[in-house]
Amino acid sequence: MALKDFEEFLLFTEFSAENLYFLMWLKEYTNKYRDLGSSKTAAGDLAVQFSRALATFFDPSSNLALNLPADITSSIIAISKESSHPPPAVFDQVVLQVKGTNRSWFSAWLGISLVVLGLVPTIASIITGASRWIRLAGFLLFWCGSAATIAATHGLCLILYSFGDGRQLHPYELAAPRLPTNILLGDPSEDEERKIAISPSFSDHDSMSGLLTASFIAPPAYTEVASPMGGAFKFDFDALPPTPKSAGSQTDPNSSRDSLISSSPTFGSITRVLSPLIRRSHWDVAIKSLILGLLFAIVFSAVCVVLPFRRSH
Repeated sequence: MALKDFEEFLLFTEFSAENLYFLMWLKEYTNKYRDLGSSKTAAGDLAVQFSRALATFFDPSSNLALNLPADITSSIIAISKESSHPPPAVFDQVVLQVKGTNRSWFSAWLGISLVVLGLVPTIASIITGASRWIRLAGFLLFWCGSAATIAATHGLCLILYSFGDGRQLHPYELAAPRLPTNILLGDPSEDEERKIAISPSFSDHDSMSGLLTASFIAPPAYTEVASPMGGAFKFDFDALPPTPKSAGSQTDPNSSRDSLISSSPTFGSITRVLSPLIRRSHWDVAIKSLILGLLFAIVFSAVCVVLPFRRSH
């Protein structure tokens, strides 16, 4: 998936492109902060970048404001009064909220637990002097555990994926108001169908796409297919699109943000992934994780088999 494709998916389908823009800005801010040194010019540039990020991502009136709990937003605003260019570490909680990693952390810890459990036959064989081949009983646990851990580092829970490529609902989706029961959802009228038929396609990278997306993100024709955070770029606040919020986020920002939980519950509600781009991305992560997990299981099992028995006195 190209970065431009991912941006357009977030813009026109998920209505959450601000998450991508924030992560891209933070990546550049982190690199500049690392190379800060004692330059006053660099410090001033960081201060300007941080000030614009506050107005773009943490001001509830901004069209690109992040969907964050009120306490996280308040902490960032409080930090801005203490430092004009704080270290990138102050955004750790924001990154966790944007990425929604509770389920990923659960998957990673589960994977590590399976690997540790797979060591039981090896430890028992070493202590009791039983056959070395008993140690291969942990091979399947090594494979499943390592694959789950690798997938979790890429934001994919193999447990959810194995039940039909699902994902958890985001905090702002869990806090969204329910539709009134008296609303009838019928088929579109002929006029609406005609408008849909003649509406421009946003998947084509033409002049319309250039006006509605961030111009500093090159289209696929000019960049390599990579992960969402791959490729070279120079973040530019002035090049961000005038993104309108989705219909569900046009309510009072303070009332919705106060009700947001800090992250999606580990065992919260799930929904199917409908976008073919995201489904393909999940497929790639799952296959690569299983292949790497298999290689790890083979090597780790071989090491376990050759470990010597405990010496008896």
